[in-house]
Amino acid sequence: MSSFGNGNNNRYQNKSNKGKDNLESTRRLATAYINLANSLSSRDCNRLKQLYNLVKTKKTAFALDYDPYSDYKGKDGSVSNYKKFGCNTLTDDEINYNLLPKLFGKGVSLYKTAILSGDTESLTILLNRFKLQEIPLSHFITIARMEDKDLNDNPYVKFLIGQLYIDDYFVNKNPTKAVEYFKAAGDIQEHDLGYYLAFAKIEEGIESQDESLSKISFLNDENQNKTNHDDLIKQIEENLDPKDYPSMLRLSFYYAEDEKLNRAIEYFDIACTLEASRACELYKQQLKQPQKNKIYSLLRKFDKNNPDIKVSVAIAKWYEDLGKNLTAIYYYSYAMDKDPKLLLKMVKLLETANIEFSSELEMAIINTYIKYDSYIDNAEIKYKIFELYFYSSRSSDSVLEKQKISMYWLEKAAEAGHVLAKLKISDEYKSGRYIKQDFTKTLYWYNSYCNVFKENESYIYTCSPFIEKEKETSDLITKANNGDMEAQFNLGKILYDDVALYTTGLYYLKLAADQGHKEAKSYYHRYERRYELMCSMNFSG
Repeated sequence: MSSFGNGNNNRYQNKSNKGKDNLESTRRLATAYINLANSLSSRDCNRLKQLYNLVKTKKTAFALDYDPYSDYKGKDGSVSNYKKFGCNTLTDDEINYNLLPKLFGKGVSLYKTAILSGDTESLTILLNRFKLQEIPLSHFITIARMEDKDLNDNPYVKFLIGQLYIDDYFVNKNPTKAVEYFKAAGDIQEHDLGYYLAFAKIEEGIESQDESLSKISFLNDENQNKTNHDDLIKQIEENLDPKDYPSMLRLSFYYAEDEKLNRAIEYFDIACTLEASRACELYKQQLKQPQKNKIYSLLRKFDKNNPDIKVSVAIAKWYEDLGKNLTAIYYYSYAMDKDPKLLLKMVKLLETANIEFSSELEMAIINTYIKYDSYIDNAEIKYKIFELYFYSSRSSDSVLEKQKISMYWLEKAAEAGHVLAKLKISDEYKSGRYIKQDFTKTLYWYNSYCNVFKENESYIYTCSPFIEKEKETSDLITKANNGDMEAQFNLGKILYDDVALYTTGLYYLKLAADQGHKEAKSYYHRYERRYELMCSMNFSG
């Protein structure tokens, strides 16, 4: 990556070397304008008048591309940067709204000229003077506009814009954009660039965590969209000199890109002890903020390959408090082996996460429950998975596949003892709507459902044969399933008359009739006509 290299002689660098004296003169002149604007006081009324007349007669040289009056208005309507001079020949308004904006504007313009020609020192001075409020922030608009101008091939502009995006004093902080601009500035010979790039990558890893499902390994292919610089890192570390800060910054960047922020921060800390950099100063400012200091402290202790459970949970909670639910889930996932119940917390976070497509959310919740089920055998969770699959299939392109999967989890829930699941899977085997029709299994699961109520004083009447005559009914079922036509006949009558499992009763009556049982044949035809009539009246069974 050229940003970490020794640099190449390019047209910008050559121009900077040839015009070094000119750049220094431009910078000194810019500094003189800013110093003058800051040092003027009521004792300088004569000089103020002379400057004012000069500005008035040199309109072209002092032309600005914005309205200084509006720039000097505070957001609350009060006037900011307004000074009291009390001169007799010049009003305060003339000084504040005409003269001073011109002086500040001229100074900023000269700094810009120097920066465009490759003077990074002017860049540092300009940004520092804004932060020290030695230049009214209203003049910053001309700097911010450089991003929109046709300066895309100037690496020094990219270096400047990158610094704006990594420092929330100027614009809404955006470490991802900062990294983009610093990479694009890679040809310039400036030691600060390596520091800024490493720092921005760390900040990107902390603040701009990818709020998407793709980074949560147990919901996706663990290696999906992952960068891996292991070989490059190993090569650099094997030959690393303790004072080689450029290599340490490269390591910091590569570790951050591999999402190993503990090592990224470690190398950046060392590099900051070896060489001064404004990026290091920004880093120290971040550490003065309690919340930022907390996350940096936690991330220093977090090793992806050997995660500390308490640290993982603490980091997850930090992101959860920020409302970054998916990033919180990512860190909670490192603790789920020790505490599977965290997966239930993850479900709640998913339910309130900003996920664009409902189908993605449904599958994420399903897979989280499935992961929980792999740790803890829980009938209720299995039933939830069934419901999610079953109802999501209503709007899915793969309806049949989802329905088959939902039946698998319904039967799993029944096997785990879920009462309603037993009744439902019995009904599904009876109807054959989403699973292959099997009356033997219908009876098995209905019997299992009724057995739940054996110890209860009250139960639905259709369970009577399975509770009051449990042994006789059980023997009858065994014989019927083994081909005993008399048992099939008697069981068919019970199921049709007493249990209201009409289709199942007809099934056993037909088995007996097909074996030549005359009474079963008579019952079958009579009951079949009755069932058809019931179906026409919207009865089911």
